[in-house]
Amino acid sequence: MAVNYQVIDYSINAMIEHLMKKYNSSYESAINYVLNSALYKRLLQDSTLREEGDIYLLNQLDKEVNAELNQS
Repeated sequence: MAVNYQVIDYSINAMIEHLMKKYNSSYESAINYVLNSALYKRLLQDSTLREEGDIYLLNQLDKEVNAELNQS
């Protein structure tokens, strides 16, 4: 099955916007974080994950961010 890059692009933009609003990140910081995140890697490989809605993806992103913050 072909990868729908429009869905991935939409999800990336939603995650960047979320990081910018919720964590007051700059665009550069947010895009860097998203493109290096485990969620992004899973999004590229898992077609089922690409079918999930924004709320699910943003919750997963928050979990990843919070886990990283708790390690610091």
